[in-house]
Amino acid sequence: MLLHAYRVFYLAAVLCAATAVPNAASQSEIPSSKKPVSLSVHYERSTDRIAVNASRAPLAKVFELVGKQVPIAIEAADEELLQSEISTDIPLQPVEEALRALLSDFNTLLFYTEVTDPNTQTAVPMLAAIKVVSKKPEGAGSSGLTVWRAPEEQTHSDPKPNDSIATKYDLAKLFQALKQPSSEKEKQRIIESLIGLLPETAAERDHQAFADILTNLKEHAPDQAVVPLVGLLRQTEENRVFRAMAAMALGEVGNDYAVEPLIGAFHDSDPLVQANAAMGLARLRNERGLQTLLNVFNGDNQSLQQSVATTLAVSGNPQARQALNKLIAAGKLAAETVPPDTTDVPTGK
Repeated sequence: MLLHAYRVFYLAAVLCAATAVPNAASQSEIPSSKKPVSLSVHYERSTDRIAVNASRAPLAKVFELVGKQVPIAIEAADEELLQSEISTDIPLQPVEEALRALLSDFNTLLFYTEVTDPNTQTAVPMLAAIKVVSKKPEGAGSSGLTVWRAPEEQTHSDPKPNDSIATKYDLAKLFQALKQPSSEKEKQRIIESLIGLLPETAAERDHQAFADILTNLKEHAPDQAVVPLVGLLRQTEENRVFRAMAAMALGEVGNDYAVEPLIGAFHDSDPLVQANAAMGLARLRNERGLQTLLNVFNGDNQSLQQSVATTLAVSGNPQARQALNKLIAAGKLAAETVPPDTTDVPTGK
């Protein structure tokens, strides 16, 4: 489909006129708002490689020109994203790699189908569509968000807008394929798919799909789940349940990278998020996280103190048990207020 023609396409568009193109030295001195807006796309169909050079080009125009040359459907979740300006210089390289680099500042969903390689007669994945979901926050990582799509799904009619996430992407099929992948590459693609779907399940308020995806990620790719879960702690106020679920999951699969975000979540205004963040910090066994929890006993919020004490007691963290013993010995906490057999101090009951 991409390899049976051998012509080279070149398409260049200047989106606003400029009387002269400054050299590299002088161009760096021009404020970005004054630089000319330009875009060029060079596509080699014979090798399926593409080069993109853009200066302050609207994302909508980039999509338009790339879409004319490459048989990949590209869309954005809303009109505002299409107005985002792109400035990049991507040398000639495989289309998928180039598009990933082009959209590195955005959270994207990549949809794949399977085609038959004419040389080997084996099934290979091929990028079929891209959806730009949102812009990444400043300093966000470059992890790609990919959606694996089984080949037979391509023949189905598009799902209805009110279909659940599980129906739209056939999560049951993804979970089954994850348990018995045909290769390590396929397993990684499915894992990336599930990571990519986490923000959409939260946006769609699909609690069950969110929980099911988390369960599978915790089992098959706990380390890879940490960064997206940290990002989910930044969900909007109305998505409190998803923030709380992310905080709980971070306590199960997290590492030191998750400590600071969980400390932030522990100070969340929502009690559920706060409680789950406390449990997450207690499980991580990080000294700074533990100290954050213990600091509540220096204040006068007895309700929070009781909640933290119970959390520390049942967390299974030996350092937490030790800290509780010290609090009880210092008279800051009554032994009767924590579950039996969770400290070394007898309750007298």
